[in-house]
Amino acid sequence: MPSRVIRGEFIESDSMSRVSLEAELTFAHLILVVDDFGRFDARPRVLANRLFPTRNFTPDKVMKWVEELAEEGCVVLYEAGSRPYLYLTGWEKHRGRGRRAESSKYPDSLDPRISEDFLGSPATSAEIRPRDEGREARDEKREARKRRSAPLSREEQLDDPALLETLAATETKLGILYPPDEIALWLAWVRSDLLNWTQKDGKPYSNMWSAATNWWRNVKPEDFEKARRADQNRRYQAKFGDRLEDEPQEPAPEPVVGWGARSA
Repeated sequence: MPSRVIRGEFIESDSMSRVSLEAELTFAHLILVVDDFGRFDARPRVLANRLFPTRNFTPDKVMKWVEELAEEGCVVLYEAGSRPYLYLTGWEKHRGRGRRAESSKYPDSLDPRISEDFLGSPATSAEIRPRDEGREARDEKREARKRRSAPLSREEQLDDPALLETLAATETKLGILYPPDEIALWLAWVRSDLLNWTQKDGKPYSNMWSAATNWWRNVKPEDFEKARRADQNRRYQAKFGDRLEDEPQEPAPEPVVGWGARSA
């Protein structure tokens, strides 16, 4: 994760004094997760899991805090290609002095509050439209987000493509970012273990995003070879109805102390 700067005047900021403590904390966390151009994915479920991976805040609650920041002018919400994004205003104060990527991970907005210095996205102006700030339009979009963030079953959470995107952007403890296809094989390998893993009170975990993210941070390089072998065996069984003769009989992965974590 790149180094970011939160300056001392942050706690004396007039804008931060006008928002809730939760919104202020959300802004501080946004500084840590946005890309080198101050942009980020603004889908509620992605925000909830990237900003607060160890908390059980609902996507609706986190989105409410982000919208509070937008109303104060600390964040710009916009859409590109029918997907929501955000940009932190005054981003250069927090970026630090490290090298910036050549282009942003996320498309640009036509909003004048986003500096022309941050152009360079492959998206075209025809694909991008600024977010309508009218009250009626905001209410309609808020309702649409609520429908999109309706509770998913535990299985649906693991099948959500946004989970794969989140893990692909999350470094493991070894400081490695893996490609989505490798992560997909790993998810298939640990799926049953994740669904069967329980809390200290014996109840299954309802937030599979948090469980998967915590397991992912503890992944080991050799886990990918086991995942590939398991995938080969599944395809072999589907075609021939039998296991590969040299398929290793691996025991189920044992978690380390603490919920949702795999062995180091």
